[in-house]
Amino acid sequence: MIPMISVVGKSPMDGGIANPIPFLKSEGDGNRKNVIILTRNKEYRKNKQTFSWYFKRKYGKDEELINALTKRHEVYNDTLHYLDEEEKKERECIHHPTNRRAGCRSGRTKTKTYQKITVFIKNSEN
Repeated sequence: MIPMISVVGKSPMDGGIANPIPFLKSEGDGNRKNVIILTRNKEYRKNKQTFSWYFKRKYGKDEELINALTKRHEVYNDTLHYLDEEEKKERECIHHPTNRRAGCRSGRTKTKTYQKITVFIKNSEN
């Protein structure tokens, strides 16, 4: 793991620990339609991490952090379930790569993603 740094006497952590797909903040800010581009295929779900003992050893004093790290997979998977339901209702535009390694690197994938997002935005304006 990367060593922690101190900034003004505090050790900042990645916000993805507590909120791996932070679109609910966008909804909370009043945005009714969101475009979410995920880096994993549609079927991907996180598994429970097998080294949670390490978190307890390294961050033993910070129970909230340990809890967030050990439950991160549940938060991520619950968010994906919610997004799947929202996508069925056409409230959110979600892009998943077609396979685990594709991502958005190929020009063809980028073009399809752009087209999907463009259609979603045009339909949202009506």
